[in-house]
Amino acid sequence: SHINFKIHTGSSSRMISKLKQGEIDLVFNTTPFSNAQALRVTPVYELAGILVGGTLYQELQGRPHSLKELQNYPFILLSRNMQFRQFCDSFFSRHDVHIEPALEADSSGLLVPLAAHNWGLAFVPEEMAAEGLQKGDIMQIALSDAIPRRAVTLVTDPQRPLSGAARLMCELASNMKLR
Repeated sequence: SHINFKIHTGSSSRMISKLKQGEIDLVFNTTPFSNAQALRVTPVYELAGILVGGTLYQELQGRPHSLKELQNYPFILLSRNMQFRQFCDSFFSRHDVHIEPALEADSSGLLVPLAAHNWGLAFVPEEMAAEGLQKGDIMQIALSDAIPRRAVTLVTDPQRPLSGAARLMCELASNMKLR
């Protein structure tokens, strides 16, 4: 027997709405996110964020910097309505820093390539930056302000039965270990 998967991508809020409306069976989402009332949220994997920049920012190597020291550098951030952008804005606010992005992207997949082309500094998950760091296209910029960790979560609606494919995906996800 065959199990078919359809993969949808979109903003956290849109995917959670589709889940609540029964249009999709489950959502993999990163914390923090809102609108999860009455849903089952299971942490699957922990994410560490790092700050990266292209070769133009080599002067930032060698020692950790505070957000205050970096606030006048150009930053590449996601669009204001996206959850990860709100996470970043909250992080800045906790350190009494306001950063107006030099560039806003509508996909996290654009952050590393834009940083590699020296458009600015970007916060990205460590795993997303690994290849660029290895190739030397980007470099990590050490921060003295700790970036809060986030988690990839599996979100389901306990009011709706899961399809065979969704049950399999939940089983696979539950066998993953938080690191």
